[in-house]
Amino acid sequence: NPIQMSRSTHLDWIVALLASAIRARNEVGEIAERLEIYREAFRNVPDGMWIADAQQCFLDANDAFVATRGLQRTELLGKRTGRAGDAAVRAWQRDVFAQVDRGNPGPFAFTRIDARGRSMDLELMVGRHAVNGLTQYTGVVRDVGERNRARRDAELYRDSLAALHEIVASQSDSAESKIDRMLRFGLARFGVSDAAVFELDGDAFIVRHAVEHLDRVIKGKRLAIGDIYGREPFRRGHAVGFRDVRETQLGDSVAVTTPMRTYLGAPITVDGTEYGVLGFADPAPRDADFSDAELSLAQLMAEWVGHEIFRAHSQERLAAREQQLRHITDFAADGICRLDPGGRAQFVNPAAARMLGYDIADLIGRPVHETLHHSRSDSSPYPVSECPVHRALKTGQAVTVRDETFWRRDGRALWVDYACTPIVEAGRGTGAVMTFQDVSPRRAIEDSLRQTSAALKDQNLELTELANRDALTGIANRRKFDATLDVELRRAARDGNPVSLILCDIDYFKRYNDCLGHDAGDDCLHRVARHLAGAARRPGDLVARYGGEEFVMLLADTPGAGAMALAEQVREGLAELALPHPASPQSDKVTLSIGIAEVQPGPQNPVTARALVRRADEALYRAKQEGRDRAVLAQ
Repeated sequence: NPIQMSRSTHLDWIVALLASAIRARNEVGEIAERLEIYREAFRNVPDGMWIADAQQCFLDANDAFVATRGLQRTELLGKRTGRAGDAAVRAWQRDVFAQVDRGNPGPFAFTRIDARGRSMDLELMVGRHAVNGLTQYTGVVRDVGERNRARRDAELYRDSLAALHEIVASQSDSAESKIDRMLRFGLARFGVSDAAVFELDGDAFIVRHAVEHLDRVIKGKRLAIGDIYGREPFRRGHAVGFRDVRETQLGDSVAVTTPMRTYLGAPITVDGTEYGVLGFADPAPRDADFSDAELSLAQLMAEWVGHEIFRAHSQERLAAREQQLRHITDFAADGICRLDPGGRAQFVNPAAARMLGYDIADLIGRPVHETLHHSRSDSSPYPVSECPVHRALKTGQAVTVRDETFWRRDGRALWVDYACTPIVEAGRGTGAVMTFQDVSPRRAIEDSLRQTSAALKDQNLELTELANRDALTGIANRRKFDATLDVELRRAARDGNPVSLILCDIDYFKRYNDCLGHDAGDDCLHRVARHLAGAARRPGDLVARYGGEEFVMLLADTPGAGAMALAEQVREGLAELALPHPASPQSDKVTLSIGIAEVQPGPQNPVTARALVRRADEALYRAKQEGRDRAVLAQ
């Protein structure tokens, strides 16, 4: 009673009352705000949501749920949840609420036709709770069509993979049969009527494989890339599918007379190489678009078809290559053997068997070393540990051997050159290839050539001697002199030694010939040449006929004074020979006019052969001018 309270106590009571009222108002405001948040979430959540009372009548529903029922919210509120549907649907709903009442909230799966007539796969979760002492139900309806379709696609994809694997793994089917089975599998899996494999050939496709309608219409034909739908997956580089081609800009394919409405295609590539296109088609449009799983499956089938085509092409190329190599080895002149890692023959060509005197079948499986390489050329044992073929197999290093002996079946030696090349596959030695040649004919030719070469060397020496010798006098000729002079001048320039040249001319030799005849003249030239050759006693000195009645003496490492002394000896010795010269106004005997030149070439004093000869010739001219029968040294 405020009357009985003191003034201060009364004030405290009023303040506490006001504070309690303010808290209550704030709490109500917070509850209202949270309620508004819940309402917004309830209205905007993508799943359908509803609230029903204990009699299973709708108290509220969000827009997503109302849309699935095709009704207005006002038509739905207050109505029982099971009022729509036939007896079976109502029985299902009663069972759902009974299970919820027993504590099972679901989920419960069901299918409904929406307001646009589409079938919807739905999933229902129902919660039961008390609000202010009253029982309410809250339901959440979720569209699980995409999830179910993905699950079905995954199951179909898994089953399809198993079926395709069974086709690919077949050991009894040919590539043609496997591809045919894949195409027929695709017809059933994708619900279409036609399928084909288009192989790329330049700027066109060739229909290599086809089933059903296309097998009769276009198999084997060559079609321009732009004339078929296969250009699309080929251009895009991945699988494409059209539920109805008329809904696209592709137009009709000119490859077939019956227009195709449904199309699914995937490019065929192997390791980046384009082989063609795998295509499926049907004259009728499809109910639904091709799923990602179906596109992936088509792409996988294209890859497998590509590998089958690649394998078939590879086998064809290998067979052709094997046949080509077989022809080469059969007609090869060299012996060819394929050895296993133990050195046993796995393959022997006809030439090898023929050279060794065996039948091919007799050599297959036999150890090569013990069969034909067991002994050396002198018949001494040839240990396998020292055999180059064994070494090549053991070390993996190729060997080449010349002039060794293989032994024929009849015991005769066969001289061969051979090479052994190891074969390494995946880092492991799998054998070797040995090739050999019969070199017995070559060895006979080489022996003959050696004998002929020795004879030719002797003949060449003789010819060289003849080429450098004057035929009349027997001494060196002008050719030999020119070559020797160049050599001696280079040597003198290198060593710093002098070189002297004596140029001799028989005085009045023309008159000698005219008087006594050419035979006497030839004899005179011969005797003078022998006299000059006898005077040049050192091994390095050269006496040569320079031309006509002129002779030269080339003296290496000889100064001019030494050459002058030799020239005087020559002149005096000729006088002692007393060769008669009845036509000479100079003397009744053959005499010589001699010119001498000395040079000492070096880096600072280069001298040519022509210059040295010219100086000697000038000295000879002076000797003739001064009365002949004398020697003059060039200054």
